[in-house]
Parts: sequence; C-alpha cells; structure tokens
Amino acid sequence: MFKNYHIKLVRNLAAAFIWTREEQINFQTLLIQYRLYGYSEDSGFSSQFLQGLSTAQKEIFSDFAHDLTFEEATDIFTSKQYTDPAMRGRQTFNPFKKFGFACLDDGVLRITGFGEYFLSAEYDLSEIFFRIFIKWQLPNPGSTGYKLEDGYNLKPIPQRNIIMIMQQN
Repeated sequence: MFKNYHIKLVRNLAAAFIWTREEQINFQTLLIQYRLYGYSEDSGFSSQFLQGLSTAQKEIFSDFAHDLTFEEATDIFTSKQYTDPAMRGRQTFNPFKKFGFACLDDGVLRITGFGEYFLSAEYDLSEIFFRIFIKWQLPNPGSTGYKLEDGYNLKPIPQRNIIMIMQQN
C-alpha cells in the first residue's frame, strides 16, 4: 500500500494551528523529527541534507533506534542555516496544496475532502493519480502560476494514456 505519512502529519497539524511563519518552521522540524525529510526508504539518507550537520547530529539522525525529540530536530534544522527557514516548510507543504490534499482558508490549514479520501483505508491509488493528473491537465485560473494572457502551454496527457498507465500498474 502507498505510504501517506506526510499527509497524515499535515492532518494532525491541521486541527492545531494557523499557518504562520513559526508553524511553517515547526512543520519542517516535525518532518525532520519523524525522518520524513532528509531520508527516503528508497534512496536512504540525502547527502545534501546531511551536509552541514555535526557528526553527533548525523549519528542521532541516522540511528532509527533513537526517537528524535522535537528539540533535537530543531537543532538539526537550525544547523542547516536556511536563509528563510519558514520558506523551507512552505516549499515542502506546496505539493499538498497543488495536488489538492490540503488548502489554506484565511491562513488556516485544512485537509480537503480529497485529502481525507487519501487518508482513508479505502482509497484507490489509481483514483488518486487520476485526479492529480487531471489537475495538471486542465488550466486552473485560481493558480498564481497561470496567467490567461500567457495562454496555457501544457501538453496534456491524453486521458486514454492515463488510463492505460494506471491499468498497467
């Protein structure tokens, strides 16, 4: 089954706060604490993420027997010395908005119906991908990256091809 740990974390946070700069930093810190950032089950530890960390930080981050505390994760995040730490959290959150799993209503983080569907035990992964592909295919005037005067220059994936791809998987 497809792992949706990141969106589960977003759901837990959604009930808790308004999306302020401080909470954007906290979001990124929580991703580090639960090793959802800087590590991938497929590729292991990100060498780029590990750069700039002390030997002690690398040791505790790479030791899965050790449950990172929020303070340790904060120390790791701070040591990365990002120019705009809150931006790191916003950038990591962006795909959730773009895919339609979460949104911000007047600065308050909210999980959408589509996000709740993805979190349910009965979700269909092909349906998830289908809806995401449809969002990419159609122009979205509500998106800040879309300007009517620029036109819409995406070469859409024919729906027939999407269905064939999903049936193969």
